[in-house]
Amino acid sequence: MNKALLVTLCFLAFNLLTPFRSQSIQKDLSVVDTGDFIHFKNLFLKQIHDPNNTDSLIIESYIRLASLYAKNLMVDKSLKIFDTIQLKFDFPNIAHKTHVLKKKSEIFREAESYDIAIQAEFQALKYFEVQGDLPNICRTYIDIVKLFLLTKDINNSTYYLSQVSEIARKNNLLSFQAEAYQLLGDIYKSNNELTQAETSYKKAIEIAEQCNCSRSLSATYNNLANLYRLKERFLLANQYIDKAISINTETNQYNWLAINHLTKGNLEENLGSRNKAILYYEKFIRLVDSLELEVSPLNGYFNLYKTYSHIEDYENAINYLENYLKLKDSIYQLESEETSAKLAAQYQSSRKEAEIERFKIQEQLREEELNSEKNSKRVLILFISIILVVTVSLWVSSLQRKKINKDLTLKNERIDEQHKEIIDSINYAKRIQNSILPSTQLLNNTLPNNALLYLPKDIVSGDFYICEKIGNYVYFGVADCTGHGVPGAMVSLVASSVLNKCLHELRLTNTNDILDHLNIEVPQVLASDNEEIHDGMDIALCRLDVNTLQLQFSGAYLNCWVFNETSFFMNRIPDDMNFSGRNGLNILEIKGNRKGIGKSNVSSKFKVVDFQLQKGDKIMLSSDGFEDQFGGPKNKKFKLNQMRNLVFTYGSKSVDVLLQELSTSFQTWKGNNEQVDDVCLMIIEI
Repeated sequence: MNKALLVTLCFLAFNLLTPFRSQSIQKDLSVVDTGDFIHFKNLFLKQIHDPNNTDSLIIESYIRLASLYAKNLMVDKSLKIFDTIQLKFDFPNIAHKTHVLKKKSEIFREAESYDIAIQAEFQALKYFEVQGDLPNICRTYIDIVKLFLLTKDINNSTYYLSQVSEIARKNNLLSFQAEAYQLLGDIYKSNNELTQAETSYKKAIEIAEQCNCSRSLSATYNNLANLYRLKERFLLANQYIDKAISINTETNQYNWLAINHLTKGNLEENLGSRNKAILYYEKFIRLVDSLELEVSPLNGYFNLYKTYSHIEDYENAINYLENYLKLKDSIYQLESEETSAKLAAQYQSSRKEAEIERFKIQEQLREEELNSEKNSKRVLILFISIILVVTVSLWVSSLQRKKINKDLTLKNERIDEQHKEIIDSINYAKRIQNSILPSTQLLNNTLPNNALLYLPKDIVSGDFYICEKIGNYVYFGVADCTGHGVPGAMVSLVASSVLNKCLHELRLTNTNDILDHLNIEVPQVLASDNEEIHDGMDIALCRLDVNTLQLQFSGAYLNCWVFNETSFFMNRIPDDMNFSGRNGLNILEIKGNRKGIGKSNVSSKFKVVDFQLQKGDKIMLSSDGFEDQFGGPKNKKFKLNQMRNLVFTYGSKSVDVLLQELSTSFQTWKGNNEQVDDVCLMIIEI
């Protein structure tokens, strides 16, 4: 026997056994397949018309039929089912009426028909108010608030939240008070009103502790931890997430516990404990995978990829990046399939009723065929099973003799292959990054007297330089993205793409407007679900009018130096600008804003500085990798003073000579030390 025979027998046995597998009534009703739809519809209609069934069972069958229609986009038919229930049954008490209305709300909320769900909740609320049923009044108000939040209606959400808070306070219903304050905190946090959110969460905790409401406590602890993380109070956030983890572990609330582990990992990373962060991210993924929770592991994969990248464990980083991309692609495919399914349902819903009789006949024929073949198949299955057992025994015995040597060979080959793939991937990323950088020909044609020092720390770089001519304007500059290597290069690709959009699609001309747009869009592109992103960049951006030689500059943590001999320069320096002079040379230092792109909570706009240039003026822009390099006799940073002294000494010479002196000094200073960051330095002579 061989492997091919085993696979063939397994395939044959599976196909023979398939017709005998039972179909559960609990199958997901959210289907558009006509056969499945008719099967469940007939099942519920049979229960509805069964004279032996009680009214309660018939009502539940009607509700399940309404759910089937709603999930297959037949909202009108679903509404008619509830109208039928109301007309057909004389409910003996209010509890039955409110039960049906609550089910109606649940069904249409799942079908995303929120207006119908809200209407059902208000109808139920009237009955609870007639009864004076305070707990159900509070619960219904909270459900109404959550529905308005789904529709992004903050005003109505806040109003009805105040209603339930007042009722719960007057009647000492502590659990609802706690839940109301928690929801109020969520609303404040979504509006970035963090102080009010903190006050609401603390009030929710105070009340939940009084009534020992563990679920409200754990949820509020988690939300408060996220709030303190927003405020960068990481130690305090860590204390609250530990409390949430403790409660959810004791109460077996695994969905919340998984979310807690993800938040805990983020906090440990904020505190610089990346190994601990990895442990919690992996706990999150294990919980989601082993218990098949409703939470997606997507953020866990992405966080593990970033954390392993930071500690330069690129093998694990790439593995988790592959898992992240595969899962994200599968989610996108599922969403696309769901959209297609909904469109198909809209088309098929008009045809399903006409096909019912035809499918009934087909089902009867299939049942007769299965009955006629049942006995012969049982005999064949028994024979195949015997052969299968013998085959498996022989195959396993053969595999065991070869397994050890084969495993060792495969592992060694896999290690070699993975190492090569990692290096190949990084080299390919370098080619992609080089494609976005201005070519030497473009630089020389646009800015003839230029000199460039571009030294990536690793194969790929987080720094990049800019040169673009649009009309009479030449835009040039340097940018320093968060990190270096693969993470920095990925951020640089995003930043370069948004910058290109600013210049060519949005047609922004002023340098401060370009930086303001970068500060909005770059964080949005980098952000992932339920997680804040603090990646961004520093940038020095210039615009030169080639006709008038007017220079415009804006910067994010990076500055612009303009220098020339004193006799050509002094009478043009404004009084409000910083300058220094030595050796017959003056340097004007135009400072950028003290905030970065996407990395600051400061809401101010970027400033713009204009300066009139003349022939012979030189402009120098640099990322901080040059001045931050450690070296020299005392292993200290190079610092700006040494750069300034070199410019005073060689600034009157050509840009090529000046750049050569800067490069030589940098390499001499660095010596045998590792380069600490990417370096990008650009010099232009007018």
